[in-house]
Amino acid sequence: FNRQTIADVEAALGGDLEAFVSWIDDAALVAGWDGSQPYAGALLTTDEPDAARQRIGQLRALAELGAAQAGVTFSEEEVAGVEVVPVRSPMDDAGGLPLEPVVQYAIDERRVVVGVGDQFVRRVLELDTGASLAASDRYRAARDAAGPASNRGVAWLDLVALRAAIEPNLPPDVRAMYDQFVAAWVEPLDYLVGVTSQQGDVSVAVSHFRVR
Repeated sequence: FNRQTIADVEAALGGDLEAFVSWIDDAALVAGWDGSQPYAGALLTTDEPDAARQRIGQLRALAELGAAQAGVTFSEEEVAGVEVVPVRSPMDDAGGLPLEPVVQYAIDERRVVVGVGDQFVRRVLELDTGASLAASDRYRAARDAAGPASNRGVAWLDLVALRAAIEPNLPPDVRAMYDQFVAAWVEPLDYLVGVTSQQGDVSVAVSHFRVR
């Protein structure tokens, strides 16, 4: 974007772009497989839920101006006591996609949850704390080995879970080739974890690639 484009966007939003993200404290991007379909989304933590509601409300109002003509609809539903806003495309079905063509978002008192498909936001809002990734001994051990728990960022790829999601869904002919030529090479792979931390004036990034 050039400066004029940015100025036009800010004029439409009624404020500078930085103000629209200044309420975000931490962010996490998540993708996975729940056993029947993929899921993906973002979790944004905030100490300013009112500011988050205001800014996202402004973005929604702007989006709704052109959404009606494109057949995109906004609605509201409640999940775990929190209002969820699904934004649906005019497609009658997923067109062969493995998840519903809808984007959802929800705002509670400590976070904003945005998800692709109709399951991610619900799963997050209904998730028991003890079932979260942070409660996994395997994850915590891997993270702690790569860097301090108080850090600037963590990247985590569970290669065992990735295999478990992909292998049962391979077409029979592809699965046969996979079992013959690939499986033995990937079965030992466990996980990839990266931790970025601040040590004085230096930003340190450490990654571990574990093979069982």
